[in-house]
Amino acid sequence: MKRNESYIGVMIDDLVTKGTDEPYRLLSSRAEYRIMLRTDNADLRLTDYAFKYGILPKEYSKNFEAYKEAVNLLQDDENAKIDENSLGPWSLDAAKNSARIQNKYKGYLERNIKEAKALENADKIVIPAGFDPSAVKGILIESKQKLAKIKPKTLGQASRIPGLTPADLQLILIHIEKFRREHAK
Repeated sequence: MKRNESYIGVMIDDLVTKGTDEPYRLLSSRAEYRIMLRTDNADLRLTDYAFKYGILPKEYSKNFEAYKEAVNLLQDDENAKIDENSLGPWSLDAAKNSARIQNKYKGYLERNIKEAKALENADKIVIPAGFDPSAVKGILIESKQKLAKIKPKTLGQASRIPGLTPADLQLILIHIEKFRREHAK
């Protein structure tokens, strides 16, 4: 599970990358995607996992797809005609409520989605073996100490270390690319 999909994703990632020194990070109010991780949309975020792992019977998948489609239609047109019978255990009222909240937070959600994609891309940038990000010249001393202690495996993990600045991360990225070019020869 990813950080932008569930609080458990945030908690596990924080425990792995930050340890238990900063337990406040385990609070949902500190999650960077808390607008996306609301309780009212947990079904939209997590039900596909429930089907994937056999927690929910597959027979409800068509109903859930109809529910998701209803939420999308209602976001565009609150008077859209929805077949209530196709929603199964999900209700038209729940779809209307979800669409209303999604519209209310639309700008924030779009920004969160953009940030989540950027973080996902950073998570794909693996810090190569033999490369020590804490040895990069130009980054803050505090950042060097945290990098040496935490030893992130990806640039995404490094970006979630409290105190690392975007400038630190940019320098690390530049040096990762330089390291790769030098070691590709």
